[in-house]
Amino acid sequence: MMSTKERKQLFALFFSRANSRGDGSMSDMNCSAKQKGMSARVASRSTLMIILGLAVLTLILFWEVQDYEFLIWDDYEYVVANPHVRSGLSRESLVWAFSGSSFTYRHPLAWLSHMLDCELYGLNPRGHHFNGLLFHLFNALLLFIALYRMTGERWKSAFVAALFSIHPLRIESVAWVTERKDVLGAFFWLLTLLAYHFYTREPRIRRYLLLQGCFLLGLLSKPSLVTLPFVLLLLDYWPLGRIRLGRALHPTPHDLPRQYPLRLLLLEKFPFFLFSAAASIVTFWDADRIGSIAPADALSFGTRVGNAVISYLKYIFKMIWPADLAFFYPFPQDSWPLWQVFSALLLLCFVSTLVVWQGKRRPYLLVGWFWFLGALFPMIGIVQVGVQAMADRFTYLPHVGLSIAAIWLAAEFASHLRRSEIWLPIVSCLVLALFALSTSKQLPYWKDGTALFTRALEVTSGNYVAHYQMGCEYMRGRKTEPAIDHFSEAVRLRPDHYLSHHNLGLALATQGNLEESLIHLSTTLRLRPRSADVLTAIGDVYMMQGRLEQAISSYAEALTMNPALWKVHNNMGLALLRKKMAPEAANHFREALRLNPGDWKARSNLDIALEKIDEESETLR
Repeated sequence: MMSTKERKQLFALFFSRANSRGDGSMSDMNCSAKQKGMSARVASRSTLMIILGLAVLTLILFWEVQDYEFLIWDDYEYVVANPHVRSGLSRESLVWAFSGSSFTYRHPLAWLSHMLDCELYGLNPRGHHFNGLLFHLFNALLLFIALYRMTGERWKSAFVAALFSIHPLRIESVAWVTERKDVLGAFFWLLTLLAYHFYTREPRIRRYLLLQGCFLLGLLSKPSLVTLPFVLLLLDYWPLGRIRLGRALHPTPHDLPRQYPLRLLLLEKFPFFLFSAAASIVTFWDADRIGSIAPADALSFGTRVGNAVISYLKYIFKMIWPADLAFFYPFPQDSWPLWQVFSALLLLCFVSTLVVWQGKRRPYLLVGWFWFLGALFPMIGIVQVGVQAMADRFTYLPHVGLSIAAIWLAAEFASHLRRSEIWLPIVSCLVLALFALSTSKQLPYWKDGTALFTRALEVTSGNYVAHYQMGCEYMRGRKTEPAIDHFSEAVRLRPDHYLSHHNLGLALATQGNLEESLIHLSTTLRLRPRSADVLTAIGDVYMMQGRLEQAISSYAEALTMNPALWKVHNNMGLALLRKKMAPEAANHFREALRLNPGDWKARSNLDIALEKIDEESETLR
């Protein structure tokens, strides 16, 4: 039970104005209005210059992404070949966005964003890339404003925002249309931080509801934002100063909000934890439904934990030295050696202990470090969703925590050195210039699929996904021979990768190697037993071989799984025509036309079937 004092504090949390606790001296309070006005004008000009500088820097560095293509790596599935998205905003597409797709977890607001792009630009990739760039620009500005408002540190906040904006690890989230959910989710994450600062200045129910609304929009954009309530608790400790374990030696802004017991702050966050729990359950259910959770026999728990521990250190290293970036990082062929896993775990524990020990003296270390660990946890792979060992896009928000810790610590140490006010800005600009140069060199790899997949094969080993995607790229260009080479290598590296077997079978069929094609398609069906697409491909090969009975059987099984496959109805009709079963063939052609009225092939085939029926009737007469 809460005490009377705690009940009063809880009431004050929502209905009372926050009492500012000024730490300034009497001389500060008695400074002239003229001095205050001049100081405010200088501060406003500096802030405006920083905002303009961030905007110009971001736009110049990433402007070329507008000339990039859609990638066959998910862009086609998400946008180009997705009828729900291509049709733009409509009642039907809205229902589909919230009901969940058949190939990814639920992020309805991101779907609506893609639909709006199609409404505005059609399938011109320039517009889709431009809107993604705009969201990244807004995120850099929001990060600066939120940090500056909470900490009162203009130039440190500006450096964190600039580093966030131009770092090479941002490339994947900005240049890949599919990752709109990254930049959109971050947009609402950062809006939530601003709304939280707004709420803590003067707690009110309306401000609390606004805060909840921003968080819900973030979850609807990307469910991995479930860790945001924990970050809000960290911010309560520093820089907001709503709870402390003791007096911090490094002051926060003079207008600190009222402090509360941890128990009340946890109660304040309770609705947010409920939202996070609900989003986690729905996302886990979606991932299990579409089969994207790695089964225990594919990746053991020990393998996943070992990879997670190693990946944390790799993400830190890539922040410092972002070289040899790739669109996909495969799991190593063999498990990580135990000594490496334990060494990495000990290092993480040591750093965590160190920042907790320094929590009172240097609270920014504690907040930044646990921001990084916590925000990255949903993607670290303890529950493995997808087949990647790690991904650059996962760092979009977590690295902000590391940047805060590193930059505040560097500024503190620099303040004890001579002439730091001269060389510190120079060093800061040099660091930003080096990262910007690295980004400008690595960004063009995302201009098209060939450049992207070739780069991945250059900087990684055993990358079966890169070989598979390269094969798809060659197939799209009707280059069957190199496509078969890449699909074959993907199958060699990962014998249970059903997509590689499937596309290798299709490529071999195109080449006329039907028997070998059937071998790989049958392997695909064994790995993916209830796949209408694979059954259709097997039926097509049987048709090419003239094995009509087997073709009809495969098509029938595919239609049992998905009766709405109009192409399969058309192919079934052709097989039945060749079996001299014109009436049955006509029924399938009619169904194909009902499902897709614009299918001229089905219409032509229906005319042929009707002629056959008429001929048979004449013969009977």
